[in-house]
Amino acid sequence: MSNIDESTTTSADAAVTKRPRFSYKFLIQVVLSICGLVIGYLSVKYEQRQKVPTEFAGVKFKMNKEEILYEMGQPTKTISLANFFVIPAEFEKNLTFDKAKNHWYYDKKDYSLDVIFDSETNQVNKVICYYAQEFIPFGVNYCKLKNVGLGSSEENVIDNLGNPSKSFVSETGVKHMEYQNINTNIALQRKVVIQITVTSGAIK
Repeated sequence: MSNIDESTTTSADAAVTKRPRFSYKFLIQVVLSICGLVIGYLSVKYEQRQKVPTEFAGVKFKMNKEEILYEMGQPTKTISLANFFVIPAEFEKNLTFDKAKNHWYYDKKDYSLDVIFDSETNQVNKVICYYAQEFIPFGVNYCKLKNVGLGSSEENVIDNLGNPSKSFVSETGVKHMEYQNINTNIALQRKVVIQITVTSGAIK
């Protein structure tokens, strides 16, 4: 009997020693690998957020008027006014194409595109993309910038661009989110992007 007991005990001991032991070293390697991937992803995303755009809505900054005409064709009209305000309909009809003017307006039906040239260099220094007042289809994205476009939600803006340098709400109920690191202003109404402005220089 004692021989049987001893052999049984020996077999049991052998089985115990053959069981795979839990490797803390392997677990640590897995955790470090995951941390490395997460840090790498966040670093890439941060770099993308910080990179100043060299073009927007198909328009490259510092293009001259001849290059814009070649790539985009003649604008719907040109404007010589420095500031935005409501233009009487009878006056607006007279705003035809004039190459000498520095504010070119393109009507894209669903949205509008303003290309503004520097008065000294005659090169593009600002591009504005916005919904036409009579056409605001929420959820439709045009003029994308770093995965943010017309129709994007405010949450989507923050997720892709981070928190703005500053933000404020105008008297008309439009929220402006300024990203000075990428020379961009995002305008929202009812928490939806309705206008994106990108300049080739710092926002003033």
